[in-house]
Amino acid sequence: EDSLLFLVVDQLERGSCHLVSLEDRAKAAELAFRAGKLSMKKSSFQTSKAYLRTAMEWLRQELGMEWVTHYSLTLQVFSTAAEAEYAVGQFSASRKLVEEILKHSRSLSDKMRAYYTMVVSLGARGRLEEAIQVSVSVLKLLGERFPKTSKLAHVLWEYARTRQALRRMSDDDILGLQRMKNESKLHAMELMSMSSDSSRLLASRGEKGFHFITMGLRMVRLTLKYGLSKMSGHGFAGMAEFASMLGNSKDATRFGRLALKLGKLFPDAKAAEARCQSVLYHSVMHWSIPIEDHCAAFRNIYVVGMGVGELHVAYMGFAGFMVVLLAAGRPFGEIDKHYSAS
Repeated sequence: EDSLLFLVVDQLERGSCHLVSLEDRAKAAELAFRAGKLSMKKSSFQTSKAYLRTAMEWLRQELGMEWVTHYSLTLQVFSTAAEAEYAVGQFSASRKLVEEILKHSRSLSDKMRAYYTMVVSLGARGRLEEAIQVSVSVLKLLGERFPKTSKLAHVLWEYARTRQALRRMSDDDILGLQRMKNESKLHAMELMSMSSDSSRLLASRGEKGFHFITMGLRMVRLTLKYGLSKMSGHGFAGMAEFASMLGNSKDATRFGRLALKLGKLFPDAKAAEARCQSVLYHSVMHWSIPIEDHCAAFRNIYVVGMGVGELHVAYMGFAGFMVVLLAAGRPFGEIDKHYSAS
């Protein structure tokens, strides 16, 4: 069936001059969109980009009327195309699509995929502070306020509030929470997870703020209040990371292991689990696992990141692997051994 879909779209491309009516072009665009989505699932991002560009071409009307006559399909096609362009490193093309989506979308919820792509794209291009400020602005619209610059005093206040919320909850209590259903909070969790790497890289350079910590702590409290989401593990990983920074190995180990268990509750959320593991194996797991044993985890993070088109996740996996080789005194030639098959 998959091969038949690709065959149909390829034949439609050959005879595209005969697609005259708006409805015929929209139906063809929907098939091209399905082919593009399927290619993305198979990690064939260049192929996906080509199909999605074809879908956009068939949807296009004068004066942007495709956003009026076929709003839902146009939103899906453009949002997915922006992600595909990012996945192949076409940041300029991705940015233009994001801008068009933000211009025509009818609600904040409809804009969120574009905002996700904008944040990770800014981070991938090294515009870390801009990525954080976009996240903070959008999070405010979602009901989650953060200061523009997160200082240590604010971090400690957030940590105290989170510790208080966790005081009487066991790991089993947390694992047994209901699933999060609040749409705004689900979007907030996703955005905080996606933007935390930019903040972490800024902090590693000795630059502004600790948003990666405050966002992780906020994710924990949202989980306790609204229920579990696929990003909950990332939040608890952030809490474990801060406990590790404070030298509290007991809490770091507890929350780190809990974060891994939370990730297993959402087996289809591989990218979210990889982000969680990236935090833990960079900052926490050395308390309980020899650093040389981190190689397999970092390779998995890299493979998942490349497989789902999240370049920043793949980068963190590869960078972690390099740090392990350096710290363990092992030859860099092992990179070929572990990554050539990837």
